[in-house]
Amino acid sequence: MQRRQVWFGVLGLMLAAAAVQADVPQKVKVLGTEYNVTVNPLSGTYKNGVKIQLPTGGVTLQRSNFAFAPGADESTDHLYVVAPIGTNDDEEAQGDQFFRLEGSDANGIFSPATSNATQLFGKFGGLDAGGRPQTVHFISDVNTGAKKDRNLAMFFFRGDDALRFYDLDTLQGNFADIAVDTIIQPVDAEAAGLESDPNMPRGDHTVVAPGPNGTVIVMGKKDPIEADLEDVQIGVLDLTKPELKFAPVLTDLVEAATKDSAIKIDPRNVEPHAFVRVAENEYLLLLSQSQQGNADSTEWEHLYRLRITVPADITKEAPNSIKVEVLGKEDVLALKLHPEDSLGGLFGMTAGRNGRLYFGDWRGNIITLNPVAPPTAGQ
Repeated sequence: MQRRQVWFGVLGLMLAAAAVQADVPQKVKVLGTEYNVTVNPLSGTYKNGVKIQLPTGGVTLQRSNFAFAPGADESTDHLYVVAPIGTNDDEEAQGDQFFRLEGSDANGIFSPATSNATQLFGKFGGLDAGGRPQTVHFISDVNTGAKKDRNLAMFFFRGDDALRFYDLDTLQGNFADIAVDTIIQPVDAEAAGLESDPNMPRGDHTVVAPGPNGTVIVMGKKDPIEADLEDVQIGVLDLTKPELKFAPVLTDLVEAATKDSAIKIDPRNVEPHAFVRVAENEYLLLLSQSQQGNADSTEWEHLYRLRITVPADITKEAPNSIKVEVLGKEDVLALKLHPEDSLGGLFGMTAGRNGRLYFGDWRGNIITLNPVAPPTAGQ
């Protein structure tokens, strides 16, 4: 009887996965490249027996975001996953908000059937256990000792909204206490009477990608309080410095950096959800509108390919000096990668090896895009 129950449970998962697959196209073209599409659930029991469960309780939406960490090959690649609890008021919600998937199949598929999993800080817990992480960025696997290296950057909505940096050796414990460095976002810092960094993007969702010469490029909404300032700001942090302070080059994406670009950033897209480097000085940026809190209700969402040029000397006071060319623009909602019961679009994104893209929807799925043709040099 137990074997039959297990078999029917596996069959149910297979049918559920098939239903998800039926909701999205098998192939899509994104920014001129055709991809094969594979959809898998993130919740489940992984190969090593670890059970991952995305947030449940008052939360009905299960959004996710990712950071790809390359190994020697697909079997040793890692994917860091954040799956925040929906709102700060949902005290009953429980879930794995931060975990790592280890090893994919030859096609780069991370899933319960193909990967091992490790629960990271918070494990299966509530708001304060996981911290409501919105974004995660893999910097490097440099190891000089426990709680000494800035290996991961993560942005949180629990307590003061903050950008925190973590050592891969120290990913268990309280999310705030184990951080190597913490920078509170200006809006929250000022509200708490704390000194803020004037060159940090001011508020709301914050995303991170590698920049030149040991820096990271950080994007965030210009100001969540002033509705007439619907723009995204770009900042730069030099991770080679002992003290983290944003360079004095804070730049408005729409009003300054791309105002002369032939392809324009849609001014309705004001929430940066994901930001990854895909080639030298070239990036993908996922922007949406009206996906605050636990609301899967975006009216517009676009994926932009950008060429970003940071000033050679970022120590000089030079506001609006970061240059951005928009190389391409894709209407994400038109791709229909989200399940049919989803009101909006996609929440998370990262780039893997061999031109692969990974997207996270609002229904607990990871969507893998594999190029139909091998990527050419520079892609």
